[in-house]
Amino acid sequence: MDRDQDKNFHGSGSSVDMDDIRTSMMSIDRLDRTEAMWTEKNEHLLAQWMEDATRDARKHKRKGSMYKHVYFVLGMLTSALPVALSGLTDLIDDDIFTGLLIISGVMNACSSFINPSRKSESHFNAETRYDQLVITIQRDLTLKKRERPAVDLYLEHILSQMSRFKEISPPI
Repeated sequence: MDRDQDKNFHGSGSSVDMDDIRTSMMSIDRLDRTEAMWTEKNEHLLAQWMEDATRDARKHKRKGSMYKHVYFVLGMLTSALPVALSGLTDLIDDDIFTGLLIISGVMNACSSFINPSRKSESHFNAETRYDQLVITIQRDLTLKKRERPAVDLYLEHILSQMSRFKEISPPI
């Protein structure tokens, strides 16, 4: 499209300057705003936040694994105990049989109350969120400084993400 066609937007009869449209699509609310420059101090702060996010990801992975094991043990015991006892009814005294069934029921209630599968999943989800944040920061730090987003906005964005992750993640 040549410059004359560009100015007269699709022959609609009204003269619309494409430069005006391009300008209006950009944020020009503060023309005097100077962009903060990337410094070693900013990069060091991001490196510290990456370490914190990596540490939190590891903690959530450990907690998720612990709850996964608890779920497996409680699930196997509450499932296998009644099945095993059903074949041993003639060999076990009625009082012992009843006691073992009560123990199985209590373990099932504990499993339902603790809900280790949901806790395991939420810890693994938190681990994934923190790992993705670390990857994002690492990727952005590998860019040349002129190709990176504005540092003040970027730091604010990363800090708000970390704060949100801490709010929605299960306690460690």
